[in-house]
Amino acid sequence: MAYIENNAQEIVNCSMQPDVTVIIPAYNRSSVLFRALNSVKAQQGGKQIEIIVVDDGSTDGTYDLLTKHMPEVKVLRQPNRGPASARNLGLQIATGKYIAFLDSDDEWLESSLKYRVDFLERFSEIDMVFSDFEIYRGNTCVLESFLHSRKVWQNAKLIEKSPACFIVQNFFDCQLIQPVAQTSSVVIRKDAMGNEDIFDETLQVAEDWEFWLRFSARHNAGIVDRVLVRKYMQNDNLVEKRYLWFENNIRADRKILQTLKLSTEQKKYIVRRMGENFFEWAYYLINEKHSALKGIKLLAKSFVISPSWRCVRGLLKAMFVLCKYGVKSFGRI
Repeated sequence: MAYIENNAQEIVNCSMQPDVTVIIPAYNRSSVLFRALNSVKAQQGGKQIEIIVVDDGSTDGTYDLLTKHMPEVKVLRQPNRGPASARNLGLQIATGKYIAFLDSDDEWLESSLKYRVDFLERFSEIDMVFSDFEIYRGNTCVLESFLHSRKVWQNAKLIEKSPACFIVQNFFDCQLIQPVAQTSSVVIRKDAMGNEDIFDETLQVAEDWEFWLRFSARHNAGIVDRVLVRKYMQNDNLVEKRYLWFENNIRADRKILQTLKLSTEQKKYIVRRMGENFFEWAYYLINEKHSALKGIKLLAKSFVISPSWRCVRGLLKAMFVLCKYGVKSFGRI
């Protein structure tokens, strides 16, 4: 056993200098975590891989299962602080030349790591690369190609045909308007990361979007046009906890406005996005939770930020809820 200096987390089986470090945050994912780990171990390409799993306060025996069945994996433990904190802890001890992330409920497909690392080794001017991915719900594929449903190709320049590799021009705008970099599909150069390149631990949702947006403001990006990742939508994904979704996205919007140098058009887009998030949050509270008073406050914020007729219609709907449910609608969340 070894220990991180000034931390109580344990590390299992520290190894030699690796080519790639794979960081996997895990919280109560013992039922699917080994699928993710086996997909990493199955990668071919002759690269030495360091696997770091950060057990983010799991209560399902994740740590014991890992230390018993996968002693070659480095396991860190911390109290439950969220995926951003878990990834940052992994970054603190990562020793690979390249950093790859994998969510504990996703998996890499055949040669996934090889294609992406080969891209970075061939094109030294590119600091991050991501691939296409498919989306599954249970055992059913609900989207065969995520990237080909997006607009990123308008800004993509072909640089190699087999496999098809692209440089993304104006990647920041692509990621801002229609996010395409999904964390499990990204590999980055470790030496391209600065002290500021950490995930925002105050965000439980949208922490990955906010991180990749900040990273894309300073770095070039490339695409391997091949489905190399299978992403699973779980019923307990944070994305489905809608209250957190709205609140955290709004905080991420505010941070981007405050910390990045944006053009006038980029600022307008973020402001519109923030207004949309306030409106959707209000709509959710009014229509599904019948919380009219809170909904009215959020609609007012949405209207001030980004005036629209649908805000007016939303206010009328809120008044209807107030009339129907009376004071009972004041305090519901």
